[in-house]
Amino acid sequence: MNGSTFVLLALLAVPASAAEPGLKKGDGVLITLTDGREVRGIFIESKPDVIWVGVDQGEIGLDPQTVAAMKAESNPQSEYEKRLGKLARSDAAGRWELTLWAKESGLTATAEEGAEGVIAADPGHRGARELLGHELHDGKWMTRAEAMRAKGFIEYKGEWVTKDQYTSLEGIRLREDSQTQRTRESLASQRQRYHAIDAASAGQSQHSTISQIRVEYQYRPRQRYRSRSLRGPPGTRRW
Repeated sequence: MNGSTFVLLALLAVPASAAEPGLKKGDGVLITLTDGREVRGIFIESKPDVIWVGVDQGEIGLDPQTVAAMKAESNPQSEYEKRLGKLARSDAAGRWELTLWAKESGLTATAEEGAEGVIAADPGHRGARELLGHELHDGKWMTRAEAMRAKGFIEYKGEWVTKDQYTSLEGIRLREDSQTQRTRESLASQRQRYHAIDAASAGQSQHSTISQIRVEYQYRPRQRYRSRSLRGPPGTRRW
């Protein structure tokens, strides 16, 4: 595991008596939890309040109160670390072979880490680059994001688009934002007018209903309506 591995503290938990004597850092380990679940990985260290185990995604800390048993056992993760320790940093071929083995063994994150080690030894290694999703552009290996930008694409809301598409999409967004703003302003203006109407009509008698509808009509040119009681024959206008 390198410095980039994350730490996940699992509130799962190992009485000291559950640990097998002789376990040392780097040993493969099988931990059986009190609920029957099993954790396989690499033994890192044991403390009174936590037991650290290395797995494919990083390191997990187990609370020593929920572990029923812990014993040495070889597993893919421990086998990978064991084989990696025998390889020189410059052995790109050996590291690539081990990386493929890790991938086939289901150790996805470990395989990606292995590919990075291959590239450190051989920056032009195609297999390792492709495993990490890198692309060759103008004779230079780049991450996919770097390659897309180099090709002139722009990332827009999680998608890669051309400059013309970006301009079009931005134009649509700006028009929508403008329309939304106008709608908000219109609603705010209507609310102010309604408040003015309410204030003006306060204290008036109930027979002023028709005049209130006429006033409201003046302030709502896009929301015309006629009360059924005010409708006349076709072609006539009651207001």
